[in-house]
Amino acid sequence: MKRLIYVLLGLLICLALFTLPAAAEDATEPEPTTQVQEETTEPVTEPQEETTAPEPVTEPQEEPTEPEPQPAYPPFSPYQAPNWEDYGGDYNAYYNASYEWETSVYGKYYNWSRYLNDDWVHYDPAFRAFYADDPELVISDHFVYRLRDVTRYENKKRVTTTEAYLLDYFDTDAAAEATTTLRIPAKIDGYPLNLYMYRSSYESSGLIDSGYTNDTVETLIIALNVTNISAYAFSGFTALKEVYLPYSLTNISIGAFKNCTNLRKVEGGETLVSLGSGAFSGCKRLSYFDYIYQIRYMDGAAFSGCAFKTLTLSGNASLGGGDEDNYDTANVFGNCKKLKKVTFLDGSKEKGLYLREGAFSRCEKLKTVVLPKVTKEIEIGDLAFNGCTALQTVKNTTKVRTIGRMAFQNCTSLAAITLPKNLQQADFDCFLGCKNLKTLTLHSKDTGLFDKSYEPDVYYWGDPSSFKISSNFLLALPKTTTVLVVNKAMKDAVTAHRFKGTVKIRVTVQAPATVKLARKNGAVTLTWSKVKAADGYRVWSYDPKTEKYTKLATVAAPKTSVTVKSNAKQFVVRAYRVIDKDVSWSRMVKAK
Repeated sequence: MKRLIYVLLGLLICLALFTLPAAAEDATEPEPTTQVQEETTEPVTEPQEETTAPEPVTEPQEEPTEPEPQPAYPPFSPYQAPNWEDYGGDYNAYYNASYEWETSVYGKYYNWSRYLNDDWVHYDPAFRAFYADDPELVISDHFVYRLRDVTRYENKKRVTTTEAYLLDYFDTDAAAEATTTLRIPAKIDGYPLNLYMYRSSYESSGLIDSGYTNDTVETLIIALNVTNISAYAFSGFTALKEVYLPYSLTNISIGAFKNCTNLRKVEGGETLVSLGSGAFSGCKRLSYFDYIYQIRYMDGAAFSGCAFKTLTLSGNASLGGGDEDNYDTANVFGNCKKLKKVTFLDGSKEKGLYLREGAFSRCEKLKTVVLPKVTKEIEIGDLAFNGCTALQTVKNTTKVRTIGRMAFQNCTSLAAITLPKNLQQADFDCFLGCKNLKTLTLHSKDTGLFDKSYEPDVYYWGDPSSFKISSNFLLALPKTTTVLVVNKAMKDAVTAHRFKGTVKIRVTVQAPATVKLARKNGAVTLTWSKVKAADGYRVWSYDPKTEKYTKLATVAAPKTSVTVKSNAKQFVVRAYRVIDKDVSWSRMVKAK
C-alpha cells in the first residue's frame, strides 16, 4: 500500500513540473500578444523570426547573388575569351562570362581574328579607344600600325628589316574636316610601310565609322613601295573619285574598294597582277582603269556593276574563281550595263585565256567580243555571256577549246558564230535561247565531239531506265538554224544525234589566182587560172550603179574559160565544190 502511495506522489510531482512553465508563459503572453496584434505587425514577425531563425533561410537567398564558384574562376580579361576548361563544367557561369566578353568592346575587337589563318586582327575605327590599350600597336597621327621583322633574300643574302604594317587610320582632333585627299605614305616614323588593312565586310564594311576618311576623301594616293592593298581596306568610301596606285603594287584583295559609288577612275598600277573577289564591286561610276589590260587574275565580281563602255584585256587572263568563303567566285564583269565592246590582246602561246562562270553575264549592251589570235587556248565557262541580249559578233574563235553550260544563253541578237577545228567540248545547252542564231559553222572533223557533253536530257527520279544522255550540244538550237560542217561524216554525225535543224557541208575553196578579160565584136571572153579540187566555176556581171550581180554562166571543171555576150563593164568569177549535194564557194575575183 505504501509503495502505491509513493508512485502516485511521484506522478503528481512530475505533472506539476511540466505544467508550471506552460502556466507561466500563459500568464505573461496574453497581454502583449493582443496589444501587438492591434497596434503593429512587427511583434508578430519577431517571434516568427525567433522561432525560424535557427533555420538559415535568408542566408542561402543572399548567397546566389555572389556565385560561390566565382572567386575560383579567372577574372575578366580583355585579351582572352573565357576558357570552358576553367569553369569545371559549370555551363551557366561559362555562358555568362562568354556573353560579357563577346558583347564588350574587347570581345568584338578580337573576335574577328577567327576569320584569318594567322595572328592578324581585324581593325576598325569603332575601337580606336582600345588601340591605346594594345601594347603591340603604335599610333602616329591618324595611322595605326604594328612593327614586324621581315626576312628577305637580297643578292643571295638573308636580310632582316623592320616594317610598319599599317592596320588602320581614323580622324583625329587635328584633322581638318575639309580634307579631301588621303595620302598613304611610303614610311611611317622612319619604318617602311606595308599596307595590310584587313576588315571583315560582315562586321564593318570598311571604315564606316570614320567621317574623316569615309565621308570626305575624294582622292586617294598610295606611295611607292606598297605591294598589297588588303581586304575591304577602302570599301564604302562614298566620296572617293580618284585613286592613284603605285608602280610597286601587285595585288588588290577582296572587296578593297567595294561600293565606292562615286569612284570614276583608277590611275597607275603598271605592275598589278591580281584582283581579289569583289575588289571594285558596286563602283557604279567606274569607267576608266589604267593598265587593266596587264592584270592576269581577276576573281569573281571584281568589277561587277561598273560603268565601262569598252574594255581591252589581256589575252592570257583568268576571269573568275576566288575565295568561296568570302565572296562571289563568278561574274567578274557581270551586270556592267554600259559595256559595248571587249577586246582581248594577243598573248603568250604558253598561257591561255579563261573566261570562267558568268564572266560577262547580263552585260545587256555588249555587242562585240574580239578574242585573241595568239594564246594557248580559250575556255568559255558556264554562263560566260549569259543574258548578253545585244551580242552580235564573236571574232577570232580559232583557239576556243571548251564552251560551258549556258555560256551564250539568251544571246538573242547572235546571228552567226564559228567554232574551230580543235574544239574539244561544248555542253548541250551552251546556245540555249539563241533564237535568232541562223548559222553555226563547225570546223571540227571529230565525229565523237558530240559524245563529250554528258548532260541529262530526261531523268525521272527512281527510274534509272528513263535516264538518257543528251550528247548533242546543238539540240538547244532552234530549228531555223543551219549548221555548216566540213565533210559528209560530220553531217551524218550531227543528224544521227537528233539535231532537227538544217545541216550542210561547207569546205574552204580557193579562189582563182587571176581572171583575164578580152572583148571582141560585142562578146566578152573570160579566162582564169585553175583551182585545185574545184568542181566548176560561175561567172557574174556586176553593175556598180545598182550594186547587183547577174549570173552569166556556169562552167564545169576542168574548163577555165568562157565567152558570153554582155555590155557590162565589170565581171567576177568564183570557184565551187559540191559534196553530198551541198555547194561550197570561193570568194569572188574581179576580171582585169
